[in-house]
Order: sequence, then structure tokens, then C-alpha cells
Amino acid sequence: MTPYILLELEDWFEDEITFVRTCVEPGTQAFDIGSNHGVYALAIAARLGQSGHVWAFEPTRKPLAMLRASVAENGFDHLMTIVDCALSD
Repeated sequence: MTPYILLELEDWFEDEITFVRTCVEPGTQAFDIGSNHGVYALAIAARLGQSGHVWAFEPTRKPLAMLRASVAENGFDHLMTIVDCALSD
């Protein structure tokens, strides 16, 4: 469902993304744990300007590949670190 929503709507449909965007300013340091396709990580990176950083954690192969492609396509390589692993307690 995620690729369809992002391709058709060009945005995410949940209200939380608007809240996240209002909290981010240049210099923000953020973790996206369970990043999936990177909806939140990419939205945060887009608001960072040239400073700040996002660490995106995703262990699943297909979403991870899409996340990496999106980071490269958007030129966010210097703003994001993708970590190929799962996190838990």
C-alpha cells in the first residue's frame, strides 16, 4: 500500500506527518526506528536544510531498497544514515 499512496497522492495520508513536519527545523537530529519506505525519515530530511541528521533503521529487504533509492534520488545522502538492522529492547 505504501508505494501506491506515495506515487498517487505524493504524500502520506495520516495526520501525524503534518505534526512531525512542524517539529523539525534545521539542525534537528532524529531517529526513525522501523523506517520502512522512509515516509517519516524523508519528510524530516526535507526540512533539515543543510544541517541536522536522520538515522533510519530498517531490516526488511524491499522497503530498505526503496528507502535507499529515495535517499539517493532526493540527494539526502549527507543528511541520512540508513542502518540495515532491527532494534528492540
